[in-house]
Amino acid sequence: MLSVKEFIPPQRRVLAFKEAIYERVDRLFIYLMFGYFGFGMLLAFFHDSWFTGFVMGGANLLVLFFLYYFQVTASVRRFILSLQMFVFVLQFILQTEGSFYAQFTFFFTMTVLIFYQNPRLLIPYFVAGIFYYGIGVFASYEGNTELQQYFIYKGEFSLQEALPPLLISTSQFAICVFFAHHLNKQTYENAKNAIYLEEQLNIESNLELAKQIAQGNLFEPYTPKPNDMMGHALLEMREKLKAIRKKDEENAWLSTGISQISSILLQSDDINILAEKLLNEIIKYLKLPYGALYVYNESDKEPHLILKAYYAPEHTEKLNQRFSLGEGLLGEAAKRLQIIFLEEVPPQFEFISSGLGKAKPQSILIIPLAAKQQLTGIIELASFRKFTPREIELLEKVSENIALNLISVQANEKTNKLLYEAQLTNVQLQAQEEQLRSNLAQQQQNQEELLRKQKRLEEAEARNKELIEKLQTMMREQQELLTANHREIELQQMRYRKLEIEIEHLKAKFEKKLEVLIGCLYTASIDEKGSILEIFGDSFSAIHYHHDEILRFGSFYPIIHPDDLEKVKKVYTQKSLNYQIKFRVIVPDGTAIIVQENGKFIEDNFGTLQRIAFLQPIKPSTK
Repeated sequence: MLSVKEFIPPQRRVLAFKEAIYERVDRLFIYLMFGYFGFGMLLAFFHDSWFTGFVMGGANLLVLFFLYYFQVTASVRRFILSLQMFVFVLQFILQTEGSFYAQFTFFFTMTVLIFYQNPRLLIPYFVAGIFYYGIGVFASYEGNTELQQYFIYKGEFSLQEALPPLLISTSQFAICVFFAHHLNKQTYENAKNAIYLEEQLNIESNLELAKQIAQGNLFEPYTPKPNDMMGHALLEMREKLKAIRKKDEENAWLSTGISQISSILLQSDDINILAEKLLNEIIKYLKLPYGALYVYNESDKEPHLILKAYYAPEHTEKLNQRFSLGEGLLGEAAKRLQIIFLEEVPPQFEFISSGLGKAKPQSILIIPLAAKQQLTGIIELASFRKFTPREIELLEKVSENIALNLISVQANEKTNKLLYEAQLTNVQLQAQEEQLRSNLAQQQQNQEELLRKQKRLEEAEARNKELIEKLQTMMREQQELLTANHREIELQQMRYRKLEIEIEHLKAKFEKKLEVLIGCLYTASIDEKGSILEIFGDSFSAIHYHHDEILRFGSFYPIIHPDDLEKVKKVYTQKSLNYQIKFRVIVPDGTAIIVQENGKFIEDNFGTLQRIAFLQPIKPSTK
């Protein structure tokens, strides 16, 4: 940027600046001419010179009128105006017959002409003054008393007397020329500084630019002048505002995306439905033509990724496709838990088709879904354009939330599966118990029948004594048979008792297993005081409560036994990474049951504290 010294203002703008000053001086001289005309009338009153005052003064005003009426150029008009000033001075001298105070107006007028800052305007005025003194000297030398009275106030006007005024006039002329030149130079510097400052400020254009910035219009084209410091500053400010607006828009876009994707995570507990909704929301928000979501399965002998959702209608037959860890790009991303971003698509990658044809994607993005280095799945996306950093940032921010939700859903599915197996085992044990009870009843009936037979034999022995030997023989046989039967019954009873013990053992084992399995897995958003803001868990039937009741209480504190309340609050408020605690819960019928809770505290991406815990009853207690 040029400094003031280096700056050379345009000549036309300098002339315009000076012309504005000259126009004000023109108005000053117009007022001065009317003042001189009034002064001439005042002199006419005292010296009885009305004719001279009216004729010469009126002629001067008439010439001034014609100069402006015919629009004579300013430079010519000002030269004529300087001569008119001398005509007024001559008029005053003639009216006063050469009086000293009338001659003083000559010096006053020459001084006022300095305001035009043009030494050339002083020349005709000064020449007219010299001419006036020349006429006076000539009249005195020739002895023309009639002419001499108009130039000499008293006495003769000799060369010796004319020389001092001439020297004074010449000195004043030189001084006036010097100051006029100095003022002209100073005016040029003022014009230069004003033009330089005006170009720096460029007020009108910069005001318009500032209004556009205030109205939010940050993209209107604007080219500042080289010295326009204000314009450059406003442009720099506008660029910063653009950057701030862009950053705000990106942050709003990220927040909206995280909110919309996170809301999908709460809409289903079925992993297949959840995967499809989640992928559709990501595809819709990022406006992509292709996407796939794989879930990590480690329950089989060999852990693998299985395709659960696929956005590409022509390839729906690929659902349930599997990839092992380390296999291809997906397996590599899953193994390393690192994002893979390809801007050069491999040749083997399939074309994406639509109703208008097929095209190969320009970039591929593979995002591992992991929480605390625990892999839960993979999202694969493809686009006809390059993925932007903010899109990658959005996917990075939501990936951990998705991973945590997938862990929760998979845990719920495992818990439901184990509960179903436990219920099925319980039904089978009940059927076996019923069968054993039926066998025992049959054994009891057989024993009663044998007792009835023995009674009949005893009655027959009493009635038929003659057959006692035969009966004794028969009795011995029956006794042996009875003994054998008794032994069989005892053996059956022993078997029944053993079976009954086994049933009790299985029942105890089953009840112990139920104590482990029948519980409730829940996730709760809590505040700093431990109050529950939101809770996720379908049922709390293991402690005889429902999800809505716990949420209405705001915490577990209202249903915890008063003797255990401080112990539980201490654990909840410490917010340990992992904890295990036993305490009593008061169930709706007023009794208390002992429960055990295993859990931990984590923070999600929004800074909200989450408590993930498994609550299971251990044994009943009293009030």
